[in-house]
Amino acid sequence: MNYIVKNRKAYDKWAQTYDDWNNPHILMEHNSVLELVNPNKWEKILDAWCWTWKYSIEFFNIGADVVWCDFSEEMIMKAKLKKDKINYDIVDLSKKLPYKNWEFDKINCSQVLKHIDNINIPISEFFRVLKKWWTFTFSVTHPDRPREMYKFRKQMNFNLVIESDIFHHRFFDYIEAINSIWFKINKIKQICLNEDAKKLIEEDDYNKMVWRPEIIIFNLIK
Repeated sequence: MNYIVKNRKAYDKWAQTYDDWNNPHILMEHNSVLELVNPNKWEKILDAWCWTWKYSIEFFNIGADVVWCDFSEEMIMKAKLKKDKINYDIVDLSKKLPYKNWEFDKINCSQVLKHIDNINIPISEFFRVLKKWWTFTFSVTHPDRPREMYKFRKQMNFNLVIESDIFHHRFFDYIEAINSIWFKINKIKQICLNEDAKKLIEEDDYNKMVWRPEIIIFNLIK
């Protein structure tokens, strides 16, 4: 099975319960992503793979012109229940984006590129559709994150590691892709397992793994 098809099926399935269960990575990175994206009124922002509108709704409430896209129709349907009068597209990030050159002021892409085999394609496309001197922010699972997984206090009926394909790109892979397309690195922020996710993780596992690297966020300038 094509990995995009497999991942789409996984996220369609996860969409049914996604808002019933807090994603620890989104909790841990949330404030840092908003700080780095720094959304403002009237800016046109692409939220690429918007989940069920976790960040889009905050960009929208600030007054930004938000375009949100996802490859999971079920995730989009869940998002539309929250705010239906908004521009959205069903998009495969492993292919050319359906947007014009220099269309967006800012782009956010949260916890997505780990599901793309060739990260040069989406990063190149984001460069194409971003206006010059504006920013692209993306987060991924930290390349140095240990494979050992912590246990959750509340078990969910979905396991992303089993249901989807996750590609373990190295830090060098991201840097190489960024440099090959002439993005400039503005900031890199590393996030460790921290208090924001403590309530979700069993106490013994949290105490054993606290402060290990979990997420890395890149903020790039075109």
